Amino acid sequence: MARRAKKGEADFLNQCMVLAGKWDKIDPALIGLSSQFVGSFEEKRQAATDAARAAERAQNALANAMLRKQIAMGALRASFGAATGQIDAHAKATGDAGVYPKAGIPRPEKPGKRPAPPTPVLRRPRMLGYGPVELSFTPSGEGAQYEVQRSVIDLDFREQPWETIAHTGHKRVRDRRVPRGVYAVRYRVRARLSTGRQSDWCVPGQVTFGCRQGVSEPAADPNQAGNGGRAGQRGQDAA
Repeated sequence: MARRAKKGEADFLNQCMVLAGKWDKIDPALIGLSSQFVGSFEEKRQAATDAARAAERAQNALANAMLRKQIAMGALRASFGAATGQIDAHAKATGDAGVYPKAGIPRPEKPGKRPAPPTPVLRRPRMLGYGPVELSFTPSGEGAQYEVQRSVIDLDFREQPWETIAHTGHKRVRDRRVPRGVYAVRYRVRARLSTGRQSDWCVPGQVTFGCRQGVSEPAADPNQAGNGGRAGQRGQDAA
């Protein structure tokens, strides 16, 4: 069924204006209405129109007031910054620590060291059908880079040294150079910040080969379990 009343307020008000004008030009009894009803309808239409216009004016006034406030606050903050900068320069030039109590502002704090990033949680390594192994892990905060390492377990069950296969900012990596003729490969990840601070290595994950292939999972992340194979996330191929 077609909508009788227009959905948008402006369209609805225009619709009512057209109908009120149409009903006023005919005998209302011909369409089952009374002259009193038509007159009342027009009064309500005019009241709604006036209210909508008043609301629009108020919205415009509010938008203009918010813009003026934003500009004024920005100017005030810039002036505050200039004042504190000059006070800092004066305190440094004179060596007078009493400048700050006189000015009524605290001394500038020395920036603290950024803490080490949290250790990533490696989800279950996933062997893709055409050969590569896909790794995904939980992020360790904005700006973190990740070092991914691989260790090979040969057919005599001897574990080889860890080697770095990728440095990336992505949370997903594909190892396209998986060694052949080995019992298993293990992976681990750690996060590093631009400050040089780095996390501990995560619990390694392993992919096992042989007559019966299997995958052993690292420690599970209860908030992320089951999302390791979700498509559509960005990633990087390991070198």
